[in-house]
Amino acid sequence: MSNLLALRGPQFSIDTAVLCDTLASRLNAVVRVARGGDALLTLRQARALRPEITTAKQVHAFGLNCLACALAGGARRVVYSPVGFPRRAEVNWLRAAMNYRRIDVVCPSQTVRRAMVSRGVAMSRTHVVRPGVSLGDFTPQRNEALRATLGYAPDDRVIFAPLEPGHEAGLSLAAWSVSLLNVLDKRHRLLTAASESRAGIVENFCNRLIEPSLLTNVSHIPMQSLFGIADAVLFTPTHHSGVSPLTLAMAMA
Repeated sequence: MSNLLALRGPQFSIDTAVLCDTLASRLNAVVRVARGGDALLTLRQARALRPEITTAKQVHAFGLNCLACALAGGARRVVYSPVGFPRRAEVNWLRAAMNYRRIDVVCPSQTVRRAMVSRGVAMSRTHVVRPGVSLGDFTPQRNEALRATLGYAPDDRVIFAPLEPGHEAGLSLAAWSVSLLNVLDKRHRLLTAASESRAGIVENFCNRLIEPSLLTNVSHIPMQSLFGIADAVLFTPTHHSGVSPLTLAMAMA
């Protein structure tokens, strides 16, 4: 019997990855992947994970599909973390589920909490837990050795865009901005850190660029290390939720 079971989707943000790693290392949580999709697949996942869900004292679900899996699997108590800025349909579904099951919502910022409360979620059931950053994972000096392994010259100006690719991340805006800089000075290069599940999106995007060598994506190096490679960090979100507090805190560190 585990005290804490964490459910995350197959495609997850850096926020979810860091939180799951923290739960596993500090609270001995068991982390499982719940492959979301349609209702039938969610029920199948819930049936497969039911022995672990029912015996866990608490289930931490990341995202709506994982929440549905936890509830269908018979979780006794659920902590829910939204994986993006809460949409109205998500909040409506959450309110309906909270009527018959105890669910506490963990919000990464006051902005997300206000969005939840303003749309009908009880304030007593929402909590703000801001993400923490381990400063020991960062070095104040630029990592020249790691830059060299990625093919960067000492005088290259590496601009790091740490958001996952997609419509909301504004990858095209970041590439457009750095492309303009590259025309003025060929030393400007763009670095991204898309996960392996989304690396194909960046690769296809890169092949359509006039200068494919402008963009480099890294999936096998921790994001904390990539900040030590960059000369600047660029955020170009196209969604009203802006930049996640965790990613912004890592950039500042």
